Amino acid sequence: MAHPDLGRFIRTESDDIHAGVNIWSWTINGKHQLLHRVAGGDAGLWQRVLVYMRNAPAGQDPLPPGDIDFIMGGEIWPTPTDWSRVESHDGTWTYYFAGQSHRDGGWRWDRGLRLRKDIHANGIALTISYDDAGSGDGDYNDYIIEANVLWVYSFDAKSKLEGTPKRAYDKEDSLASFRNKMFVS
Repeated sequence: MAHPDLGRFIRTESDDIHAGVNIWSWTINGKHQLLHRVAGGDAGLWQRVLVYMRNAPAGQDPLPPGDIDFIMGGEIWPTPTDWSRVESHDGTWTYYFAGQSHRDGGWRWDRGLRLRKDIHANGIALTISYDDAGSGDGDYNDYIIEANVLWVYSFDAKSKLEGTPKRAYDKEDSLASFRNKMFVS
């Protein structure tokens, strides 16, 4: 799958480091689709992210054994992947991204994460960068995933456009003038 088209970039809402945090929860309201991929990383350990999806607001205990919806990464070095998607959801959904690294024969929670949240016209792009439990270097580049939410819009295919196109937009026209001239009744 190609890179999801989230439309025009609007702004970076946040770019913060959360030391000591290894699980990030993200609550989304409305009809949407989650797209995700491993972007890469620079870890000396195997890395993975456990992903939990809950049809409810945040604040629940997301980690009961066996309730993982999918795993990004695993018993490999951080390797970029193609984009994947989950089914569209409507209503209030919370996604939990839990970072782990493999050390001393078992999986350990990562030391922290860096979260960048970009707002686009058709969705939201998250970049979550984990700092693994192995090095303590605090670089937050050991395992990097991208999780995007694409807003899902529906329309009535039977609806018809009223009016007739009049003329193209000229540079001299103001936006209000353009809107008034674009369609005539």
